Amino acid sequence: MPHKPPFPRRRPVRLKNYDYTAPGVYFVTLCTHRRLLYFNDPWLRDLAARTWQAIPAHALGVALDEWVIMPNHVHGLLVFEPLAGPAQSARNRALPIVIRTYKAAVTTACRQAQRAFAWQADYYEHVIRDDKDLDNTRRYSLSNPLKYTDPSGHFPVPLITGLIGAGIGAAVAGGLYYAYNRESFDWGECLVATGAGAVAGGLIGSGVGLINAGAVGASLAVASTAINVGAGAAGAGAGYIATNPESFDNTNFAVNTTAGGVIGGVSGAIPAEGAGLLAKGLVNQVGSVAQYSVSQAVNGQPITQNGIANSLIGGTVAGVFDMGASSAAAQLTSGFQPGKWVNPGNAALLATGSRRAAGVAGVGAIYFFTAGGISVGINATIPSFEIEPE
Repeated sequence: MPHKPPFPRRRPVRLKNYDYTAPGVYFVTLCTHRRLLYFNDPWLRDLAARTWQAIPAHALGVALDEWVIMPNHVHGLLVFEPLAGPAQSARNRALPIVIRTYKAAVTTACRQAQRAFAWQADYYEHVIRDDKDLDNTRRYSLSNPLKYTDPSGHFPVPLITGLIGAGIGAAVAGGLYYAYNRESFDWGECLVATGAGAVAGGLIGSGVGLINAGAVGASLAVASTAINVGAGAAGAGAGYIATNPESFDNTNFAVNTTAGGVIGGVSGAIPAEGAGLLAKGLVNQVGSVAQYSVSQAVNGQPITQNGIANSLIGGTVAGVFDMGASSAAAQLTSGFQPGKWVNPGNAALLATGSRRAAGVAGVGAIYFFTAGGISVGINATIPSFEIEPE
């Protein structure tokens, strides 16, 4: 009777008779043992990133394309360039050798540092066929944080956090409307306020969830924009409700929330360094004046110098908040760069990358909510003063 092995044999994943030293582009995925979230540890994540970046120095004619390190796996595109040297040189840079060397280097460093870590046996690879395949794979790799959730699959965390945020936003907006419009309560107006709060909260929640899942590159930009737009709209909407008790108007509310979202989105897209900080302040000032002007035009009211002056004051205050909060957030998120992870260098302050990013996103949301309310509130409550025309 033939001997039966105690475990099933692993099915080969390499292409039969394919030359893995040949020039071309290869997409690889390396998973941790049992998909444990080892790379949530900043030290391990940094080690994996630095070791990946060092591949071209050890593998002849191998260059890096897009790559990303997720909490329990690594995605990367490796470019094998044509070699003019002897065939032996090409054999030394075979894909299995490159991957085996990389995994061994990470494992060895962990053992020397007495860190628990293990790779899943083998790896997944895909030979890129053409430019379209390459573009699709790049998009998949960089958008992987959108799909990442738990160690066993791709459960949509940003969707769940977005739904939670929508629920919170709807409850807050509905509560504010009721608190400031008890005497003139109208179900239609309440639904408008609640719906706007749900949309704003959903944007904030999905952005926070995306960042907490390890967003990088394009995904991080999408998350940041969602948070900025949602929080800007939430702040402006809340400010309008609070400063217009018993006089809620659907059109004016829509104008204010939309303007707040636009201002938040534009400001959030500006780099929080150097001249970018000044640009953020200018965006808030110009946006506040535009918000006032559109609101007046919608209501058929004249645009006055007094109104412009008041809106500039509100925009200036919001801009000061924006510059300060954005500068602080930029310092805290300095470890994130598109397509790679760079050690932030302050482990005492930043315990883990994903939690840190989610915390910064939450601080940004609070800022925009506050700044939006202050901007609209000042415009509505500051005593009027006249500017004499020339």
